[in-house]
Amino acid sequence: MAIVGEKVTMPGEHEGLDYRGRPIYGDPIEFKAVVVPEGSDLKPGSDDLVTFVSTHAKILIPNGWPVPETLASGAEVEVRGQTYYVDGDGVEHRSPFGTGRGGIELALSTTPLS
Repeated sequence: MAIVGEKVTMPGEHEGLDYRGRPIYGDPIEFKAVVVPEGSDLKPGSDDLVTFVSTHAKILIPNGWPVPETLASGAEVEVRGQTYYVDGDGVEHRSPFGTGRGGIELALSTTPLS
């Protein structure tokens, strides 16, 4: 069974500020990872509708897959159209299903690190 993964995007290198003081980034960095949604929350919407949003997730990057150099604690990533921040350092991951395929596991949160 092959692992496909999903597209994860990071802002490119910081190049300066625009006239309003907002950061300007270079070309985005894209890589593949296995995404595992975790904690969720309710988000009120219009017409008394409520949606579930994922506030925490993990990404697993199997050994042999490229890992961006700038992927570290506090880095901003976009997964499934949602912005997350890397919450702490990555840890070694081993598959619980006995495949022996390891990699890096990173926790994500919608709240930036202070």
